[in-house]
Amino acid sequence: MSKTLIGQFAEGPDLALLADSVRAFVADKTDHRRTRALRQGELGYDPGLLRSMAELGWTGILLPPSSGGLGLGFGAMACAIKELGRGLMAEPIAASVVLAGQVLALADNEDIAGRLLPQLVAGERMPALAWQEKADGGDALVPDAARTTAEPAQGGARISGRKRWVAGGSDGFIVSAHGPDGLALYWLEADAPGLALKSQRQADGTPLRDLVLDGAFATMVASPAIAGDVIGRTVDAAAAMACAEMCGIAEFAMEVTLDYMRTRVQYGQAIGSFQALQHKAVDLYVQHELALSATLDAVDALDARVGAAERAREVSRAKARCSEAAVRITREAIQLHGAIGFTEQHDIGLYLKRALVLAAFCGNAEAHRRRHVDLTLDGR
Repeated sequence: MSKTLIGQFAEGPDLALLADSVRAFVADKTDHRRTRALRQGELGYDPGLLRSMAELGWTGILLPPSSGGLGLGFGAMACAIKELGRGLMAEPIAASVVLAGQVLALADNEDIAGRLLPQLVAGERMPALAWQEKADGGDALVPDAARTTAEPAQGGARISGRKRWVAGGSDGFIVSAHGPDGLALYWLEADAPGLALKSQRQADGTPLRDLVLDGAFATMVASPAIAGDVIGRTVDAAAAMACAEMCGIAEFAMEVTLDYMRTRVQYGQAIGSFQALQHKAVDLYVQHELALSATLDAVDALDARVGAAERAREVSRAKARCSEAAVRITREAIQLHGAIGFTEQHDIGLYLKRALVLAAFCGNAEAHRRRHVDLTLDGR
């Protein structure tokens, strides 16, 4: 079996079986006509297929058994997400299961977490975390940058402000807001009065939502004592899982491209025999291996529960590396396919579009590179 994202458990039979089972599922379910249709729909994913994933336990990989999960850790989650990335599966595992799920798992409101986590594990509800507000997405790595306000109300708070770049499901939202005691996280029902949703499409067609809040009623999920740390930990976790997905995307794009180079004949011979193209393919392979190695380090840091600064450094190194590598590999894959690769009908373009979306998710390469430098200088 090829090298997979299973961290320090690389030789473990359980995670090897998980990788094989996810890859078999993806091979059976991948249909890029379906991918194109789903990504133009309101939800952007197939709830029925998501429930099938939940029945196989994938939505509960990170969550504790007390919530119906498996508690296997980030190595197993990355292993599954990488294989899902190979097939461009549209279901919001990183955005909802990791981002929102980890917030709920770390929350100090046990009543809300106890109600929502089993629904998430069962694939019945896909919430989303809303913490970004800047139009350029530059606050993805700044947990306390929120200007949204929370005014105390009987049994909860009234939230006012605007949230941008909300990815994942729309079955309720976890919103960051500043109240009298500081930054906290609040649970907001999707049909709450005072909440208006505005949708837009990303490069790959998947939906993003803006939340416009005007006194919408919400209940505190994470208190000011832990909210900043919870956002930091969950954003880092989701960024690392995005790296795993980009590794899967880049890996499959390379496989498809190498197959094409072996079969496409030009001037009487396969184009894969041309030395210039061989050099380019080797360079892309090196970029993928570097991205994979950085992702493994980030996943291991998450599972080892290292300090916040070390975790952030490893995740930022991986996210910067993977964002650039995945976009470069998929772009070059299109070019190596020649004219057919530039057509809308060819599937290789879907991989570039998804790589572009994931490269910006939870902070782009520039933001993570800047954070890595700052943390390194601070640690001298």
